[in-house]
Amino acid sequence: MTSPYTPQKNGVAKRMNRTLVDMARCMMQTKSLSKFYWAEAVKIANYILNRSITNSSDYITPYECWFEKKPNV
Repeated sequence: MTSPYTPQKNGVAKRMNRTLVDMARCMMQTKSLSKFYWAEAVKIANYILNRSITNSSDYITPYECWFEKKPNV
């Protein structure tokens, strides 16, 4: 149990945020981008994660779960 309105205590959210930050950092470091593109890198990392297959949803993407159609990749 966690306190209401305290997302910082949510372990799942913390792990997802860490994953997004790590992905964004890797993308920016690989292409030697400035910090100006940080928000865009996080947005792209989220886009990639939402179109990747997860084990918890019977090998379909989160996009397919939500919209009930295959993503146009």
